Amino acid sequence: MVTLFVYNFARNIQWPDENNNSGVFQLGVWGDTPFKEEASNYLATKKVNDQTILVRSLHSMKDVNTCQMVFVAPEKMGDIRQLAAISANSSVLLVAMQDFQKGTSSPGISLFLDNQDNKMKFQINESVIKNKHIKVSKALMDLSYHGN
Repeated sequence: MVTLFVYNFARNIQWPDENNNSGVFQLGVWGDTPFKEEASNYLATKKVNDQTILVRSLHSMKDVNTCQMVFVAPEKMGDIRQLAAISANSSVLLVAMQDFQKGTSSPGISLFLDNQDNKMKFQINESVIKNKHIKVSKALMDLSYHGN
């Protein structure tokens, strides 16, 4: 289900032109998580903005800026400040799972996902998105979790 949310989020985003030139939409995965295999299988035949999708594990923080999106595994949330700093001047979106009831204040995260009561919810960090010059569809913004 997380993969479906990430995919639909990617489809409803408009990145700056420099991120749409390679013909490949790169979804990086930071950390060891079942998400990588699930995403690789589900997204094998999907496209984002007419680009094929490549899901790949990242082994170095410098590789973060080679992706459009990076999913941060739960056990790697301790790296989030460094990842945010490295990607601060780029249009890379960081995506992470986070319990909304504990807050969504991790700096640099663009999209928070939470499975509450067996219902997947997401929250968009609008200030991060705005600073990256990325446009999110109104429909997606309207569906975003806004608290209770």
